[in-house]
Amino acid sequence: MNTQKKILLLLLIGAVLLVFYKQNIFSGLKSETNTSIGETQPQKTLKDAKIIGWTAYWDEKNTLEALPRSIERMSVFTPVLYRIETDGSLEKYRVLYKKEFLQNAKNKNIAIMPQIGDDFDFERVSLLLYDGKIQEKFIESLIEEAKKEGFIGWDIDIESLKTKDRQAFSEFVEETAEALHENNLKFSVTVFARVGNDDNPSALAQDYRALGKVSDEVRIMMYGAHDDETGPGGQAPLTWMRQVLNYAVKNIPGEKIVIGLSTHGYDWDNKKGEPLTFGQIQARIGEATPSVKFDEKVSSAIYRYQKDGQDREIWFENARAITEKMLIAMNEFGTDKFAIWRIGAEDPKIWEELGK
Repeated sequence: MNTQKKILLLLLIGAVLLVFYKQNIFSGLKSETNTSIGETQPQKTLKDAKIIGWTAYWDEKNTLEALPRSIERMSVFTPVLYRIETDGSLEKYRVLYKKEFLQNAKNKNIAIMPQIGDDFDFERVSLLLYDGKIQEKFIESLIEEAKKEGFIGWDIDIESLKTKDRQAFSEFVEETAEALHENNLKFSVTVFARVGNDDNPSALAQDYRALGKVSDEVRIMMYGAHDDETGPGGQAPLTWMRQVLNYAVKNIPGEKIVIGLSTHGYDWDNKKGEPLTFGQIQARIGEATPSVKFDEKVSSAIYRYQKDGQDREIWFENARAITEKMLIAMNEFGTDKFAIWRIGAEDPKIWEELGK
């Protein structure tokens, strides 16, 4: 074989080897892409949602009726049973069915983590935040009561705050969380929904980043975008909800975020709104159920009607509104914990949807 033929043969072999090499390299890259970068994560469903149930002491009859259909779907039961006293002790609300509430949860092995609030009293909150002895007594009372009743911990709901209380509130939460953790108890803090530098002084006093560092959970009240003092609208319009969640995930570890969803609505005239539970709304709508519309952009049910010659409209959170918000939170933001405010005031179909 002459030299020219040898060169041609070598070039041909080289070309074949190059093609073979490229095919293997790119097929390998394609395979890797398909199994990692290009692969979409499966969408979460309502079965993935972890549910916390808040209850109200002033509506205990409806709560008791609702618990049998809802308690099994909860991971944590949070009845509102206590308030902060001015001396740091725990005042128990008068709840006739307290024993039955707790027994419902115990029968199904559902963890009990009550909420304690401030009763919207700025004076008692100020004493708690700035008086060391009162604060110490309060924390000791939490630990003692939890151990006596078999609670797994506490949810603290302090809303009567001023902007100047920001640091004191953060320090109080840190002290309380540390003491509870030392006693193998969990701690969560309930906060206002916010999107940044809100005008609400109480919301500004709640430092998401500081609270998220020390708490086991930060429960965000994802409602109140419209209330009795505003014009008509949904409790948590989707645009607003996404803004709140965008702010939350930047400041709180995702696994600690709990989204509080309200089940109530408002009936507005041209001046103000009247708060109503789902049951009260259904009674008001009566036979006009087919006239109920659903605003997909807001994710809220609407019923418009006339009374005494005046236009009125009811915006409320039915099962569709609640579950749509859950799916958005899970699949867009990766947050899968939800607290329902409140058991006994909700659309019963919520539990059917969550059971699918």
